[in-house]
Amino acid sequence: MRVRLLPCSRGWLQSQYLSNLIAQLPDHGVDVVVLDDSEADWIGGRWLEKNKGEIDILHFHWTDYNYTRHTWFISSVELARFIGKLLLARRYRYKLIWTMHNYMPHEKTYPLLHYLERLAMAHLSDSVIVHCQAGKQLVLKRLFRKNRVFSIPHGDYGKFLNRIEQAEARARIGIPERVTVLIFFGAVRPYKGVSQLVQAFRKIHDNQLILLVVGRAEDKELADEIRHLVSEDNRILINLTYVPDSELAEYLCAADVAVLPYTDILTSGAAITALSFGLPVIAPGLGCLPEVVKDGCGILYDPRNDVLDAVIQQCLAADLGSMRVAALARSRELSWDSMVLRTAEVYRIACGDDIQNLDQI
Repeated sequence: MRVRLLPCSRGWLQSQYLSNLIAQLPDHGVDVVVLDDSEADWIGGRWLEKNKGEIDILHFHWTDYNYTRHTWFISSVELARFIGKLLLARRYRYKLIWTMHNYMPHEKTYPLLHYLERLAMAHLSDSVIVHCQAGKQLVLKRLFRKNRVFSIPHGDYGKFLNRIEQAEARARIGIPERVTVLIFFGAVRPYKGVSQLVQAFRKIHDNQLILLVVGRAEDKELADEIRHLVSEDNRILINLTYVPDSELAEYLCAADVAVLPYTDILTSGAAITALSFGLPVIAPGLGCLPEVVKDGCGILYDPRNDVLDAVIQQCLAADLGSMRVAALARSRELSWDSMVLRTAEVYRIACGDDIQNLDQI
């Protein structure tokens, strides 16, 4: 079985999700086709014709880059072209799989076009993968797809990251041992709520509390806003550049609690990664998060209310030791190997095999 994942260029392969999925699918009889950078993210009519019968499955992950442009009109033309390529792929008998990581793109530039694209992906795909029951319900109720929608829990990235003792991690970063450290990590984008987190943290007057903000901020205006907000509080340490995995692991090992104050989210690999480092997670009760952060391993809150500072203090007043144990236990239930196995089983279903052990709606 030969499968091509999209997107799959070098930049996308910096993500733990795609790189490790590609690395492990061959263990389950899947030959993953990886193209060079100039072609890796795109499909075209000539390529589809040339490779028909040679590649069985096109597995789409993130898709809005195929059509989102600077104007609505150009974007609508590109969307029509993209849907045309999907139809051509079906005509050539490629099987299409779509993993819906997000219900909508986080930067909702053209809501109608985004919805039409999601509707097309839901109904032109042979199977749809989501990472939680909440995702299934979105596909059913908003995209009207009823069959071959598979909920496969997002696997834990933690096995791919090295760990060191907290004291050593703090020494490397320059953080005192006897303080409590909160961390936000991941790409810094508007929907991640980092500005709101900094503002909430500044309401908490505790000199034994430190906040780390770690992750690349490509939006210069947002980065400048965050730098301005933290300029008067030396308890907040920021690194708004790309952080390689080895360095990210140091930050995670240095922390006590992860705070992920998203304003919009479906799937969060960051929450699962935090749990695998034994970090209790503070996050909004959105998307998949109530299915991930449970059993005493964190605190969920209503993002419609201005309560983040109070929730942080509630978490710090709790038994962090017990919460850390619960976080590690929860992460062990979210097996990366199981996710890859079940993804391969979805491929086999699309190709006509009778697989009985996947939940299906």
